[in-house]
Amino acid sequence: MPQWEIILQGRVQGVGFRYFAKKQALRLGLRGCVRNLPDGSVCIVVDADDRDLELYCELLRRGTFFSRVDTLSTELIDKPKEYNDFEIL
Repeated sequence: MPQWEIILQGRVQGVGFRYFAKKQALRLGLRGCVRNLPDGSVCIVVDADDRDLELYCELLRRGTFFSRVDTLSTELIDKPKEYNDFEIL
């Protein structure tokens, strides 16, 4: 299965966004991880086919009540890491 890196910018730190991202990933049966980046953005690595990636990104764009996603970018990862679950780092 393809592995993707998703970078989200906006108000995505300090608003429960990583927990939201994990909950949505588990709901869709996806594996990977989510972490805050020093610049205030959030990075998600996820194993997903095109259909699941599109749905997951749509859910991420909606976010939580307190979050705001200004930009979302995806990039296919060349050398994927194997995940057994979805982790918050």
